[in-house]
Amino acid sequence: MKTRPLKNYKGSIGCEVYDIDLMNCTDEEIVEIGKIVEDQCNVFINSPGLTKEKHYKIMTQWGTPSRALVHNWLVDKKVSGPHWRNVLANIGYVARGIHDKDSEKDMSPGMSYVSFRKDENGRPIGIFANGELTWHSDQCALDDAPRVNGLLSLSDSANSQTDFLQTYDVWERLSSDMQSMIKELRVKHIWRPKWLAGDLDLAQQELTRYNMVAVDGQETPLYSETANGRPGIKFPSYTFNGFVGMNDAESWQLHSYLSSLIYDPQWIYQHQWQDGQVMYFDQSICLHRRPTNITDGNKRLMSRVVVYMDKLYPDEKNKPRDYVLFEGKKLSHDEFVKVVDADRLEKFKNSKELY
Repeated sequence: MKTRPLKNYKGSIGCEVYDIDLMNCTDEEIVEIGKIVEDQCNVFINSPGLTKEKHYKIMTQWGTPSRALVHNWLVDKKVSGPHWRNVLANIGYVARGIHDKDSEKDMSPGMSYVSFRKDENGRPIGIFANGELTWHSDQCALDDAPRVNGLLSLSDSANSQTDFLQTYDVWERLSSDMQSMIKELRVKHIWRPKWLAGDLDLAQQELTRYNMVAVDGQETPLYSETANGRPGIKFPSYTFNGFVGMNDAESWQLHSYLSSLIYDPQWIYQHQWQDGQVMYFDQSICLHRRPTNITDGNKRLMSRVVVYMDKLYPDEKNKPRDYVLFEGKKLSHDEFVKVVDADRLEKFKNSKELY
């Protein structure tokens, strides 16, 4: 197993791992790859023939599968009722395409397809089915433990692109005063329909909303670290609604300044997909986007797996959180579920077209 810098990219971290066959790698190699991912944040591996099942096994050796909090509540029946029926149906709908007769049945909690392929009823089998996607990270409004996303191109991926960036290089160039301020700041999040992907239909908008911002008013620290302690910024892109303790003008001024640093092209790695390739990327200090406009008829099929890194790094800070930051308070999951359920019920009573 060897590493080399990513092509056409100027960041100080991020690499390609090569001279490795992921289908036949050893447990020791799997551990080594996971540690490279946490150190380098954006890692590319070309491994033709890698299956979704093997990919899932690799990542779940690093940590616990991560599914959105509200999605878990629905599956576990912690929330229910007519106001949740459509969202639960949508979760089940996109999850059922993951399994075939040879697949393992335990992949649903942390795995999904990203695809605009359609089933016999004309519905996409994957999430983020169509259009472009702006800069984002998974479950962005949760102050949760470090998580890694693995995106595997299974078939028909040529001519599509995903862009990746990491905020470590920006963090290292900030003044000590700016770093100190960032460490003290909390982000306020809001759900903005269609800001992530304007072309998604209502069903996929609902799935995405309860992955990203379950209810307006969630908060996250602006400063973050990977599981192995690499510092950076958990930057709020389209969900940003100000900083706690700052007025709107001050908040947007700082957000604009940080945006100008973070979205600098020198920190962006543009990946042109071919089948049998994987990109692993950290969710704590990284963002990604899909500039390719996926349209009806596109056959691209990708497998997406998200895991915590708590098996490789068993420190307490790397385990799934048991709380949510919301409107200046630290709520247990049992407290927060009541807030989300009440918000959903109110929206359901007022309008069947929620978004």
